[in-house]
Amino acid sequence: MNMTTQSNSARAQHERGADQFSEAAKAGADKLAENGIWPVPASMEQAVRRIGEATERYNRTFGFSGEGGVRLLAQSRQHAEAMKQCGTVLTKAFEESSKTWMEMIQDQWERNRAGMDRLLQAKTVHEFGTIHGDLVRENLEHLLRDSRVIAGQSIRAAEDAAKSFAAITVPISDKKA
Repeated sequence: MNMTTQSNSARAQHERGADQFSEAAKAGADKLAENGIWPVPASMEQAVRRIGEATERYNRTFGFSGEGGVRLLAQSRQHAEAMKQCGTVLTKAFEESSKTWMEMIQDQWERNRAGMDRLLQAKTVHEFGTIHGDLVRENLEHLLRDSRVIAGQSIRAAEDAAKSFAAITVPISDKKA
């Protein structure tokens, strides 16, 4: 088998693998988008309801009543609502980050595929080394850029969660009607 036949065979095998990966990645991304990535909001709703029910049972069991019991119940509900809000914000951030990661992975796969095509067309060892060096540099640049994007999303999510938490968790005694 000569070099051209081997090169064409390797390129065809590479393209089949790349197509299969692209199809699998797209199917996975579609499934995640279709089903939601993390079904926490419904769970958070249940958690808030259960915390409220537990607080009411606790109040009945230990005899909290009157103004103290009402304040305790209101605080418990407020804390549960704050947890729910934070969970919702963080869930949304997780879904956005996951979508961003999937897009980055797909972009990287396409760049690697194009890079392999460039490597397969190299005619000399020197040309192969130069192309390989360029690909490594480009991949590092993309990794750094993508890391900044993910870090920015994470910081915004944490700030949004903290703001929603702070807005809800004002002490009951500090509220004036």
